Amino acid sequence: MAADRAFRACACFFSANIFVGRCGMHVCYRDERQFRRDYGRALRERGCGGEEQMAAVLREIEAEVQRRKHLVRQSAERKAIIAQCYKRKHSEVYTLQDSFLAPGFLEIIRYCTSSDANLHGLLRYTESFSASGPSEHFLGTYSRHVNQYQVSQLDGEAWKQRVNMKNNKSIPELILRNTANSLSSQSMK
Repeated sequence: MAADRAFRACACFFSANIFVGRCGMHVCYRDERQFRRDYGRALRERGCGGEEQMAAVLREIEAEVQRRKHLVRQSAERKAIIAQCYKRKHSEVYTLQDSFLAPGFLEIIRYCTSSDANLHGLLRYTESFSASGPSEHFLGTYSRHVNQYQVSQLDGEAWKQRVNMKNNKSIPELILRNTANSLSSQSMK
């Protein structure tokens, strides 16, 4: 798998784009004073400006901020569960192999990395190229691997929750990212 990375979140993740369901609006929240100043009028116009409603809105916002803060811990817990319990069915899909790519696509890569490659030559290759990049063998293996990942017997909500895409914690995303990165590295040499 990819190098072990800590959960990363921009500071704005904990203060920006917070949806307040009872008022039907997204807000930024740093503190109560800023919130009342920036959104007081809009909340009153939506019927949420009374002190009781405002207190409920503030509780809703604080609950969302706390939920987001707990995502850091939950992400680490999910990662630990997956690392401990998940068994790869097809380990080979994590490392790019020529057999993963269609022969015509490999020809294009070889041409592009040759010393005599030029735009005119590349256009000749691409005009006659009709297959996709991944081979049928890779797509079948990858599909079986992802299916095994999805029906895995790991227990608990941690396994079923959506992963944080920015942190690459999902098995299917890791496979595709590793394969694409390997292909890019090899092609750019």
